[in-house]
Amino acid sequence: MNGFHARLFIVFILVLLLGIRLLPDDDEHITMLLRDKHYSKAFRKLKERFAAGDRQRFTLMRLYELHELYGNEEEMQRMLAIFRAKHPDDIFVQEKLADLFFRTSQYERYLNQLELLIKKAPKREYAEKLIARLELNGDITRERKLLEKFQSLPFFSAEHAGRLGLIELNSGNNRAALRHLKRMDQIDQNNQELSVPRLALFRLLLKTGQADEAANRAGKWIRRGQNVQNLFLLMTMQLQERGRNDLAIRLATDAQRQNSAPLFYLVEYLVRRRQILQARILLDNWRNGTAKPSNRERARYIVLQLEAQNPLAAIAELNATGIQNISADDLVKIGEELALQNQTALLRTLQPFFHLKALQRRPLFAAKLFAREGKSKLAAYFLKKTPVATLRPYVQMDWVATFNSVHGDRKTLITLREMKRNGKLSRHLLKGYAELAGKLGEKNDYESAWIALGGMPARRLR
Repeated sequence: MNGFHARLFIVFILVLLLGIRLLPDDDEHITMLLRDKHYSKAFRKLKERFAAGDRQRFTLMRLYELHELYGNEEEMQRMLAIFRAKHPDDIFVQEKLADLFFRTSQYERYLNQLELLIKKAPKREYAEKLIARLELNGDITRERKLLEKFQSLPFFSAEHAGRLGLIELNSGNNRAALRHLKRMDQIDQNNQELSVPRLALFRLLLKTGQADEAANRAGKWIRRGQNVQNLFLLMTMQLQERGRNDLAIRLATDAQRQNSAPLFYLVEYLVRRRQILQARILLDNWRNGTAKPSNRERARYIVLQLEAQNPLAAIAELNATGIQNISADDLVKIGEELALQNQTALLRTLQPFFHLKALQRRPLFAAKLFAREGKSKLAAYFLKKTPVATLRPYVQMDWVATFNSVHGDRKTLITLREMKRNGKLSRHLLKGYAELAGKLGEKNDYESAWIALGGMPARRLR
């Protein structure tokens, strides 16, 4: 063999060795089969390895997973027992043991296994499962102890701190509860959504005489949160109950910088409580502190000023905004409030701008509007469209009065009688029915209404 052929032979041997080297080993080949979903081929190869005495981690783990895939419970448990005997400290084994205890309803062993997993490999996943089960079992004592242990672990979260704070609060340990709830708020700085623990923190700060801190924290939550009207209202109410109207107004004013909805919601509440002066202060603060309100916000402001019995401010804002810049629905709302405030002249000015579709969405107002103008057919049409059963009690009485003005006493009585027969007459409407029957001398209707009210007639009809 000359030198050239010798070199060629060497190159050939090297390439052959390299090719053999690049071929996947058995583990890699099985992994590729599983990746490509050739489960039966992979299963066959693994069974062959197992039958030949192979008890490596890879073989046992993949066999277990395939038995799990095929739902072979007995084989899963057998494989797990072998795996546990060969590799007792393996995390995969410990996890599958926890799954086994859960599937077979061995809940105490399941909890103990999760605790063992947390010691070996502290993961949030294990902690969440453990805490969820303890909550379900109502085992507060064990849950508290575990949460206290978790405080030094890396997965300790705002939810854990909040839960621990609530447990301490329910146990009457206000000092510990305050510490944990403050930590919850600190951990969760990037998420300012209002939550039960945050509301508990707010209440506890008020209870312990820290109203200023409570308002400061609440302002931060309100400015960054979403859909917080109900909780915002609750917090401002609690500040008011403790005589801190100044903080309630400051909280509302802070909130408006991000979102006007909570402030308007509070104004509605104050108007219902007849706290008109405070409602006006909030509205004035909002208007003075809002450089470029949207047309929708302006419309809402106008309605609220009317509800707060301040028509001059409402009219000034309406003129500044321009009727053409207010939506059809908002314009009808303003008209409805003007009618309640007896602002007849301005109502007549707006009426040509009312759209029929917008009026159809507020049919009782439309009926009253047309009844005042003597347009009985239109008024009757809108009265028929009014969903009486969904109206508030005092609004139902308004509907009866409008119906009576359009149709007269006799038809109103017949309509109320029919509504009673169909079970659609509320207690407030029953009283109106009784009064009208008494006025018309209809004995049967009169006594029927009083019986339905559960009392004796105010007077006897002959």
